[in-house]
Amino acid sequence: MDDFLTDDQPSPSEDKSLDKTAPPKEPSVKASFKKREFKRETPDTTGLTISSKLLPPITRRRMAIYQLLSADIKFDHRVVEGPNRIEPAPQEFHPIYELYDPFEPVLSKRRKRMVYSNDIAVHEYYNTNAATIDTSTNTRVQMPQFVHGQIALDAMKNFLQYCWLELHPQNINNKYRDKEKTPKFKRIDIEFASPHIQLMKRDLAIDAERHVIGLNTEQLINLAAAFGIPSTTKPSDMRLEMRRKAAENPKEVLFKSPDNLATSMMNVMNALDLGILDFDPDTQNYYLSDDKNPVWTCLVGMSPLEDFAKFLITDGGQDVKEEIENLLSFWQ
Repeated sequence: MDDFLTDDQPSPSEDKSLDKTAPPKEPSVKASFKKREFKRETPDTTGLTISSKLLPPITRRRMAIYQLLSADIKFDHRVVEGPNRIEPAPQEFHPIYELYDPFEPVLSKRRKRMVYSNDIAVHEYYNTNAATIDTSTNTRVQMPQFVHGQIALDAMKNFLQYCWLELHPQNINNKYRDKEKTPKFKRIDIEFASPHIQLMKRDLAIDAERHVIGLNTEQLINLAAAFGIPSTTKPSDMRLEMRRKAAENPKEVLFKSPDNLATSMMNVMNALDLGILDFDPDTQNYYLSDDKNPVWTCLVGMSPLEDFAKFLITDGGQDVKEEIENLLSFWQ
């Protein structure tokens, strides 16, 4: 026994590692997530007087298509057959309008001029009356024309014209527009999705209805109140009405829900519609902005929408979530 216990070796009674009451050791390395930087194409805006927060972002949908609200045109069958069909004349809009920039720090410069042109020089002036410019002699100013009820342009190559259309007060998709003015056109390329995105939308409706089914009575009443349904309504009638709303408009139901996963799924779906995100069904990869490297690869056998939404509400997905919300903020 004396050979066993030397001066350099503690006795079993002195060995603290055997003391089960001792607090566990702290891990030497804690999990940390490095904030990623996302590549985003930025066009030349030198001389453009609009605040950066008001500039429409460039998404993965480079071709933007706008259509008059009065035009009854299908996206994939634009030519209507008939021998007596008369081609309508292109509808022109005035190339200049005034814009209120709420993010301009100088109050006297918040009213600005937007000109349909790819020449930044015509945007140099603040507080200019839109009706004072002679468009017949100013060759830099172009006349916007809806040919067959539509305008299609490359948002990157024609960035100023893209801004002109996105911020126009009669663009129904412009959340900053003057609501007193009647909208006349909308952006339609965001309304058409590939088959796998359409499947995701169907899954989203199912998930929204399943979310309503899982709510307890108190949660159901709170969600129904957001839709203006009185709290005195019978719980069975209330749940039936909310399930109907979830099937018809799942985005709105999930947006008004306090559930983080439901909100995350809604944001992913909106980002896919606007081209902020892109999903490759072959590799199950999600791509953000102009990055060539995927931000997430879905697990095999999992729902791509739900799997990516769960990743966004983890610590490792916070930077991706913030970037998506930042880009979505222009339209929502």
